Amino acid sequence: MVAHGTLFDTVNSQLLDATGVHPEGYNTRFAVVDTEVEALYGDKLHSYFEHKGIELTVCVVNGGEADKRSEAVDKILDDLCAYKLRRREPFLAIGGGCVLDIAGMAACLYRRG
Repeated sequence: MVAHGTLFDTVNSQLLDATGVHPEGYNTRFAVVDTEVEALYGDKLHSYFEHKGIELTVCVVNGGEADKRSEAVDKILDDLCAYKLRRREPFLAIGGGCVLDIAGMAACLYRRG
């Protein structure tokens, strides 16, 4: 549980911890966010990881129920391939239920044969 308003506070390690343990020197992360999160918190999200010395790659998708389509999953998969996410490497998904559903589907499909 994160106290309201503190998720992007640089002294809070919870967001970084959620991305899993990475080998020494590994300084990149991937996140999927919806357009609303990007508009409201994009700068804070980038600043948080920048402060931690980590380069963040963000995939922005629409977050509405109407956007739960294969094209949204394909966009995430394309961005994951461009990022070269390792098969067992976790990534962040921040947004409403639709974005979490879309990102979850992409995570299930990525690098599965």
